[in-house]
Amino acid sequence: MTKRPTSLRGFIQRFSEAPIFEYLADERGTSLVEFAIVLIPLAMLLLGVIGFGHALYAYHFVNNAAKEATRWAAVNGSTCNADGSCNGTFPMNNGPASSADIDAYVQNHIPPGINPTRVTTSACGVSDKPACAESTPVICNPFPNYPTCTVQV
Repeated sequence: MTKRPTSLRGFIQRFSEAPIFEYLADERGTSLVEFAIVLIPLAMLLLGVIGFGHALYAYHFVNNAAKEATRWAAVNGSTCNADGSCNGTFPMNNGPASSADIDAYVQNHIPPGINPTRVTTSACGVSDKPACAESTPVICNPFPNYPTCTVQV
């Protein structure tokens, strides 16, 4: 027959020596739980950085494509001929720029990682569109994309 503890201290000491508390005091597996807790925010942070990087890449492409297409449309103004007689840059000039030409120019310069079906263009101040609202010279009204007139993509 086992002797029962007579004091509270003896009771606590005997109770804490029970096999179940020895098992619970073992800390094996805690690193697995901590890893699972840390992995979720770390994965969310990593995927957020990747998503933000792709959004920044797409924004940079759209900005650069608009600048390049605007420059291309400005160089191919209404005074250009199809023989490349204006500005002395024959490969770039193929006559007055139209909105279809600008769209083809942008579609041909899409980098990898950008879906070409999601890229659309709109322009003003080219041969088949009216002059842009920002064009102040009177000569821009009958002749869009005339020298000194505004081109916008």
